[in-house]
Amino acid sequence: MQESDTYLYIQDEGRIAEAKKFILMLGKKRFGPPNESAQASLIAESNLERLEQLWENLLDVSTWEELLATH
Repeated sequence: MQESDTYLYIQDEGRIAEAKKFILMLGKKRFGPPNESAQASLIAESNLERLEQLWENLLDVSTWEELLATH
């Protein structure tokens, strides 16, 4: 069965929202609440690969700023 572009888009949006949720949840536990700039950067991120990279790097950095600066 071929999936429609709309369905794939909705799936990706769900993955993006879930990744942001977990990065924020785990980041708060590790670094404390993000400042406005860090939170705005995370909310604005729409690239799933970038969010997965942030998630992967979460335990390798010490601050929100370091996390969001990782490439």
